[in-house]
Amino acid sequence: MTLESLFRFLFEYRPVVFQQGEFRLAPSAGSYVAAAIAVAAIAAAVIGYRRAALRGRTRDRVILTGLRIATICLVLFCLFRPLLVVKAAVPQQNFLAVLIDDSRSMQIPDWGTEPRGAFVRQAFGRDAALVKSLSDRFVVRTFRFSSVAARLQSTDDLAFAGSQTRLGAALNGVRQELAGLPLAGMVLVTDGADTTDASLSDALLGLRAAAVPVFTVGVGRDRLARDVQVDRVSTPRSALLGTSLVIDAVVTQTGYAGETVSVDVEDEGRIVGSQEVKLPADGEPAAVRLRFTAADAGPRVFRFRIAPRPGELVAENNVREALIDVADRREQILYYEGEPRPEMAFLNRAVHEDKNLSVVTLQRTADNKYQRFLDEDN
Repeated sequence: MTLESLFRFLFEYRPVVFQQGEFRLAPSAGSYVAAAIAVAAIAAAVIGYRRAALRGRTRDRVILTGLRIATICLVLFCLFRPLLVVKAAVPQQNFLAVLIDDSRSMQIPDWGTEPRGAFVRQAFGRDAALVKSLSDRFVVRTFRFSSVAARLQSTDDLAFAGSQTRLGAALNGVRQELAGLPLAGMVLVTDGADTTDASLSDALLGLRAAAVPVFTVGVGRDRLARDVQVDRVSTPRSALLGTSLVIDAVVTQTGYAGETVSVDVEDEGRIVGSQEVKLPADGEPAAVRLRFTAADAGPRVFRFRIAPRPGELVAENNVREALIDVADRREQILYYEGEPRPEMAFLNRAVHEDKNLSVVTLQRTADNKYQRFLDEDN
């Protein structure tokens, strides 16, 4: 006999029922009277066995006392009417939210030879067996999401063109839309590629507090066999015209360890910078430092790109874009010096060739006397 069978023999239900249920006591007025009698009976048992100290061994008296107390407690426990409250979904009385990822990553062809979106349309289409089974028990509400969640009438309306995947925002949005309804749970269908910096834990904690479970359905492979991607690019929000920028990027790969690739910086199709990098072992990040000049003024979208490699399934993640506002102006710098020092000459010499900087030096020559030096180009 297994432990689960023994548990069911003693307590009638399987352990999973007790894990999902809520244990309660429903005592009546007589239960408290029985509790008082039980306390008196326990006290009498302890006193009685202590008085019999001369007629038996100590170990026997302790065992008998323990058995009698355990028996009284068991009877008292039964008199307090223990209950197990289990929540059950009433057919067609509870809602179930199904959230389907509608981002571009669902176009990756790693479900056999078909894209991930084909699996979603097949498994969650209107005539799918899974959807029919869920509809027999719940009122199913289907949503699409990428940056935000929206109602979905049919999986044929899925475009898989979203530029972001915000899992936390999607869960919060659906929970707010279905607020006030008996929500039995949420089914999240996604490849798990969350592209935001927001924490998913906050959304899950809110659902847990509302006793709404989340069931995840993973789509696609957890790791592509051959893939190169630009993970992160750190750029300033603004720069001055003609400034030489130094940008840090992070590149990861799978299946191309040891190869050398070129990371190019493009400005409206023109390559303005390039740096070669040797790809590290699979899964390890490689830091790349890129240098280029902001030659045109205005808001500029710079593309950091690696050319697709032979056999690469996904080329979309080889590119990262960053918006930099290139300002055509001269920054004014006031340098205050308390006494003559050689550092002032070095500073003026350093910024003299930079047409974007204008330095004015105010130097104290005596008490309450100052001398102003202007850059020759001012």
